[in-house]
Amino acid sequence: MKSKQIKNLARKTAVLSFNTQGVIDAERVKKYTSQIKKLPLSQALPLLQEYLKELKKEMMNRTLSIESVVEISAAQMEHIKKAFSHTPVSQIETSHNPSLLGGVKVKIGDMVYNDSLAEKINQLKKATI
Repeated sequence: MKSKQIKNLARKTAVLSFNTQGVIDAERVKKYTSQIKKLPLSQALPLLQEYLKELKKEMMNRTLSIESVVEISAAQMEHIKKAFSHTPVSQIETSHNPSLLGGVKVKIGDMVYNDSLAEKINQLKKATI
């Protein structure tokens, strides 16, 4: 198998390792890794490495990370979940970040939505320069 084929197969397999709710399915992972083990070592090792890399990337793409100065209320959490409902989310992480000054910063995969007071101040600074 060529490098490009390995990457494509690993990517597709990683995506298929998640169920319809966006949660990783251990049985599917076992199934795919057992199939990979049946390949010759020269193909299995690079494919397994790429599969692991793609699984991690896919997990990151399905993790909603919320930073806030204060604890997020249940109503705020529901509002944020609803705003990102178009993206499959398997995990939600919240963290306290006093440097935001106010508002929230939400990240899912490569997408960052920064609605913090600190970001608004930075934008005003840039606009006045």
